[in-house]
Amino acid sequence: RHRLLVSGRAEFTKLNRKLEKLVYDFITGPLNDEQIRAVEADGLEEQEIFKFVPTRDSDVARYLWRRGAQACITKQLCDRLWKSYPCDSVPGLADPESLKIVFDTFSQKYASVNPEKESMWRIMTREILESFSTQPASTQNPYEDIVLSISRMLRPIIHPSKTKTFESRLTEIVANATVLWSAAQKDTCRIWVSVNPPNDADGDGQWEAGSLKGIEPVQIQGDISIKHARFLCLFPLVVVMGGSGDEIVCSGQALFSDCVAFALGHHEKQESARLLAEQQRELRYNHRKNSMNSHSTIPAQSRAQDLPGGRPEP
Repeated sequence: RHRLLVSGRAEFTKLNRKLEKLVYDFITGPLNDEQIRAVEADGLEEQEIFKFVPTRDSDVARYLWRRGAQACITKQLCDRLWKSYPCDSVPGLADPESLKIVFDTFSQKYASVNPEKESMWRIMTREILESFSTQPASTQNPYEDIVLSISRMLRPIIHPSKTKTFESRLTEIVANATVLWSAAQKDTCRIWVSVNPPNDADGDGQWEAGSLKGIEPVQIQGDISIKHARFLCLFPLVVVMGGSGDEIVCSGQALFSDCVAFALGHHEKQESARLLAEQQRELRYNHRKNSMNSHSTIPAQSRAQDLPGGRPEP
């Protein structure tokens, strides 16, 4: 078996476990007034990865906050570190994504003709692209920008007393991801990642459903299916593309559109909205009732003042 299939499979799997442990250790959802205000100000609940998180604190809410945070970190790793060709390193390039697609297509075709020459060309091309980078390298923490970007976004849902520890653990994960990807890119086989699982589990072994750890079984009456749910990528599918065909290094992990957590979160959001509407109706009713009572006592008091001795009219 190819070296990358053996060592890479173990390393990517280990990284996935570290990422899952990170969010379960530090992501809690908002725990105080300041965090609640920050969630509302940043519009976190409106973002696609958090759109089914219930307003009130619950097991389902914490689960969806954690899984959304995991998807956020995974996306940052794939967008900023795990790129086949770092075309955005070239300054002044109008459309780096289109150039990356061209390189990927060329690399795939070249590999089918001569894998050894393709690997040499791929490694040299990456080195040339990386040499264009104008970002200053930090000797203390070269991953600081990625870590701070993630931390700023997730700060309202990180345990208030654990932000620094979260950043330290996240730095280790980003460092491991960088070293792992750098080694994989120097291999003779091409490695490819995907963050786009199907909306539903397809059973072909490429994608696995994320566990429902932390959610207690709940009985809900009626149909709570939601048609507008989409997948949530928790960890990418990693594939090695060689001369003998493609092989899975690490299966992707996702919450698919039919995940019960989405349905439970959606149900809780609807229930919270219903209770809030009832409270508002009750407040309006009590306000009108008190207003009417106060108006009805005014004429009687006025007549009492007009009678001799201030006595009420019989």
